[in-house]
Amino acid sequence: MKFIRAIYDKTLYQEALSEKFSKPFFYWVLMSLVSLFIINISLGWDIYKALPSLEQIKQQIPKFEIKDGILDVGQREEIYFEETPILIIIDDEYTFNAEEFKYTPQYLVATKETIYIKGEDSQLTKIFYNDYEWLRNTDRDTLINNIMDILPTEAIAVVIGSILLFVLFINILLLMFKFIPVLLWAAVGLISSKIFKKDLTYGESLKIMLYGNTLPTIVTTLFWVVFKDNINMFTFFILVSIYTGYFIYQLKTGNIQEEGITDTVTPTQNTNPTPTPTAPAETAQPTQLAQQPVSVEETATVASKNVQTNEEINRETKSEIS
Repeated sequence: MKFIRAIYDKTLYQEALSEKFSKPFFYWVLMSLVSLFIINISLGWDIYKALPSLEQIKQQIPKFEIKDGILDVGQREEIYFEETPILIIIDDEYTFNAEEFKYTPQYLVATKETIYIKGEDSQLTKIFYNDYEWLRNTDRDTLINNIMDILPTEAIAVVIGSILLFVLFINILLLMFKFIPVLLWAAVGLISSKIFKKDLTYGESLKIMLYGNTLPTIVTTLFWVVFKDNINMFTFFILVSIYTGYFIYQLKTGNIQEEGITDTVTPTQNTNPTPTPTAPAETAQPTQLAQQPVSVEETATVASKNVQTNEEINRETKSEIS
């Protein structure tokens, strides 16, 4: 599972270099969506816990009665819900004046014949009791019960649908903003690869950063769930740089194995073996002996002998003829 491997497995980052960009990108998108989903669930749960229960609402709202479209309440009541926040005023003798609430973002004012409702980002709404059958004749407990009966079938479906669409839109925007730092970290990774003499391309550095965001994303998600706050951006930057820099360094030192390839070193034959010493070749002997120097006396002696030999040959030849 890549989610687990991306935390510790160095071989995943080696494999990423040969993968298409779409694989690490969609992995990052899926991981980011899971992180945002957990954060949204945590935030929604906190809001749900902060909302007052039905019994708390009943205790804070005074008893009243509406008969034939006319409100009857014993005394003026003002209730402010800090969690929402919203101001509720119930007074059958009050004459409504919108200028008094221009600094109040949300309020509900119930007068003798009319209810005035203003949301934080909505226009002021005016409702007459006589315009609605369920408001014409009712009291506090009946009204609250009727509202709770209506909400599950109509209002809650609309509210939940609106919230989901809003959350989806916000998450898409957050994904776009989250991808911008990844592009910057890829540039930092490119610099690190130059320092480590790995010489990655920007695309390869980007793929490593997409996988390398796994552990930092887990840390920031848990930080939000526990502390309900975002981790410091500088701290997150340092965390990502160190974490991904380690894998880039491993790529540089060659400690990462490609899938299916081992680092076993097999001995290779020496293509240039050391030549076996051979006996030196015998020096060619000269075909003729060099003449030794001869003295004058030796030359004369040889000449004398040759003359004597010639004379003896001549005597023998003459004797044979006679």
